Amino acid sequence: MTARPKPTEEQSQKVPAGHRAAAEKAQQMLDDLAWSPAKIREELMDMYDYDYTEAEADYGVSQLK
Repeated sequence: MTARPKPTEEQSQKVPAGHRAAAEKAQQMLDDLAWSPAKIREELMDMYDYDYTEAEADYGVSQLK
């Protein structure tokens, strides 16, 4: 896999921090655990360690590569 280019400062400001964090955690889960996007979304919302909102989890899964 190739690394995704880092967002510019302007792009980073447009995405809420929770959404960015969910996207990073979702990508980590995909890379480390090879879970399906549906499983990752479920875990992002259900695990007490993460407890992301539905919108954050949806955004995180939508950013998977």
